[in-house]
Amino acid sequence: ESLTSWSTTTVNSRIIANLALRALIILPASRRGRSMSARRMLWLLLCAVFFFCAASSNQYSTEECSDIDNLQPIHQKTRGTTDLVSNSRQIRLLQTIAHGEFVGSSGYESNQDGRTYTAPQNYSGLGLRELSESNQERYTAILETRERVRSIVEESLGIGKLYIDYTTLSQKTIGGAHKAHADNCIHFFDTETHQAECDPGRVHPYPNRVAGSILYLNDHESGNFSGGEFYFADRANGEVSQKIPLQVGRLIYFTAGVESLHGALPVAQSTEDSTPEPRRLALAMWFVKDSQLEEYVPPFGSKIEMQSSSAAKPRAVNDPNDPTAPKHLFDIPMPKSVEGREMLQSLGAHLLSKSAGSWQIQSYNSDTLHVVFKDHTAMFSIEVGMALSEESVHSDTCIVFERHTDGKRPASLLYMLQESVILHIVLDELSSILLDKENAYFTDAFEKARITLPAKRA
Repeated sequence: ESLTSWSTTTVNSRIIANLALRALIILPASRRGRSMSARRMLWLLLCAVFFFCAASSNQYSTEECSDIDNLQPIHQKTRGTTDLVSNSRQIRLLQTIAHGEFVGSSGYESNQDGRTYTAPQNYSGLGLRELSESNQERYTAILETRERVRSIVEESLGIGKLYIDYTTLSQKTIGGAHKAHADNCIHFFDTETHQAECDPGRVHPYPNRVAGSILYLNDHESGNFSGGEFYFADRANGEVSQKIPLQVGRLIYFTAGVESLHGALPVAQSTEDSTPEPRRLALAMWFVKDSQLEEYVPPFGSKIEMQSSSAAKPRAVNDPNDPTAPKHLFDIPMPKSVEGREMLQSLGAHLLSKSAGSWQIQSYNSDTLHVVFKDHTAMFSIEVGMALSEESVHSDTCIVFERHTDGKRPASLLYMLQESVILHIVLDELSSILLDKENAYFTDAFEKARITLPAKRA
């Protein structure tokens, strides 16, 4: 494991050191010999005050970090690290989140040619919406830490007022990793400049991001794993250039472009004992300069669940002020003879064969499929839940279709056209699964769903 040298420069410590040295210089020569004990005490006091000020102001200092194998300092205006960002109580609260509470996350990751992006493996996360629905003390800790991180990144990078674009509590289990990437463009390695450049021919889902940060919430010992370190990559080849050692409460911040290519090494099992289950926890955040793109922060407990007397999954009634709340498309009643999870697995496999590279099919959990479009402006979900709409009152359980955006930009026109096409494909497959198991009563629900789609059935 590579080591990192840390050099912290703070205004307070410089001022105090300067004043103390001046005091030593102006001591009369006649008194210096008779005042050795006083001088020693003054030196000890100077050292104590110096280190106290450096530690106490550490969260607002800009640090340079350099790998001793590389010894090339990181420019202060593009990246840096600082420690002791979150207090131990807040971190302990976040460490208590169980493995099962995390949900699969999409993310993006490039293959060797740097042009094809897929979801990372063994990676899951919790956004503010999920965190606002569980534990209030924990949610408060996230919001406090989040604002502290924003303030540090804003002051350290010095690129103007920053607004938080997105916050996620991430969990990487064994094998979880990120290949080198930028956060606001899809990069490729230019054969002329011999370095990574933004690909103007490909649209990144978040081109407005100007900075990002990672806050380590556990380390090798507390997480029972090895590897998993965040790293900065060499812009010339994407290989690991500087590795940041894991330390609880350590914040890494950086600008979002190709000048700060970064990734995470694979999480590995540290010992034969897999109890507790190995995992790396971190708070990941991204920043923008446009206040209109600022992340919506839901109030705690804003989600209301509609319950049913059946065993069907409750349906959420979302906060009407939440711009990220999904838009309901339609419901399809599900016969009692159909097992929901098997149906979703079959439907997911069928969609994979029909997606033609335009759609990414993800299993969000055992009851939900996410179907993400290639331009990342929107996605739709297919979920088994309780019936709410009038069309589904004759069935306790239904298949729920909803469209999701980030709440900051609408779905693209291309997405809307392609959504209609693939939803017709979904309805065709569902009808073959459902209608041969029940009578034609369910046919009306399919026809009503098709009427809502802008594009006609092919």
